[in-house]
Amino acid sequence: MPSGRLLRRLDVGDGTVDALALSEKNRYLYADVDGRTLTSWDTRTGTLRWRSDGSGGSGLAVDSDGRWVATLSGDGTVWLWDARTGDRLADTALPAPDFSWSGTGGTGVQSRLAFSPDGKHLWSTTEDSTSPPNAA
Repeated sequence: MPSGRLLRRLDVGDGTVDALALSEKNRYLYADVDGRTLTSWDTRTGTLRWRSDGSGGSGLAVDSDGRWVATLSGDGTVWLWDARTGDRLADTALPAPDFSWSGTGGTGVQSRLAFSPDGKHLWSTTEDSTSPPNAA
């Protein structure tokens, strides 16, 4: 925030926040906690809206209208969530690259997710992947 003032503190218990994403339109904050739990917070009040198990821990994206949340697990599974309810709606597997700079291949910290501006497409990118972009 421009003021530098702390506005809200989100209590995730003893957990560690692996990723954060903010919906531009509704100002809800989504957090991946310990790579296992996806949470949604109201930034205006600081209250927890919902909590869902099975987030994945390797990536997190939310569309600008706050309709969809996508998470990525280390094995390349992408889950699509209803951002309003926390319900898991669908999943797909990303194509794994044959090579990564770490020499291990697969997905993980070198992979990223992003929604198109209209929220109709989910894009992924993975280091040194020769596969075409994966749209969900």
